[in-house]
Order: sequence, then C-alpha cells, then structure tokens
Amino acid sequence: MAQVKRPHMTLRVQRDAALWALGLDPANVDFHHDPLLAARPINPETGDTIPPANDPRHITPMAREAHKARTPQDIKTVAKVKRLEKKEAEFRAKLLAADKAPPEAKFSNSADMMQWLDEPLPRPKPKRRIPARKDPWPKGRKFQRRAI
Repeated sequence: MAQVKRPHMTLRVQRDAALWALGLDPANVDFHHDPLLAARPINPETGDTIPPANDPRHITPMAREAHKARTPQDIKTVAKVKRLEKKEAEFRAKLLAADKAPPEAKFSNSADMMQWLDEPLPRPKPKRRIPARKDPWPKGRKFQRRAI
C-alpha cells in the first residue's frame, strides 16, 4: 500500500477547524477586539495601541448575532472615550497656558498688584441659626384633678 502524502493545510482551513471546534459556524463569525481599539492607550514609540491591534490574544471570535448585540454598547463606550479625551486635552492646554502666562500680566503695574495683595479677603457669611422649636407641651395643667 502506497503512502499518501498529506496536502498542505492552509490558514483558512486551520481557522475554520478551530472555529468549528469552538462550536461556531465559520460563515457566521465576526471578530471582536477586546478591549476596544478606541479604548486602548497609544504607544508613543510605535504609534500602535497597547496591546497591539492585531494581537490574537485580544481578538475574540463571536457569533455574528452576539457581535451585533454587543456593538451598540461598544459605540457608547467609544463616544465616552472620545469625550473624555477631548476634556483632558482642553484641561492640559489650560494648564500649559497658565504656566506660560507671567503673574504680572494680570496687572498693568506693580502698584496695582501690591494694592490687590493688600486688600482684605471677603468675610464669609455668618451661619444661620436653626430656629428654636416650639414647646411641644401644652400650657397649663395636663390633667384635671379628680374630685374624691
């Protein structure tokens, strides 16, 4: 009996076999990045995300229906990340601008600055007192005296 040479197994065949082993139909599979690409920090040296975008340890095969159900939640998360990044960038710009402005820029001359420093601070408002309670006991006798 002649020995048959095993044909080369392509990556597609290997992928499909692995998906079938996981109980997924290769025709109805989407790949989910976990954590989301937009939520990952950027490596300044390489310009890629941390972990890298195509790291197989952070890509999960999912059934197409499950992936569609998860996508709206992911869209909300991406929007929140963008909002927070924008606020952080504005805050950093504000801090850098405050560092660059000299303190004397607020005043036209040093006399104005000295006058501002000598002004007393405004006094805090006095605390309001809680009004006293009304006496809960009735005035006069509480019980009528019984005649014996």
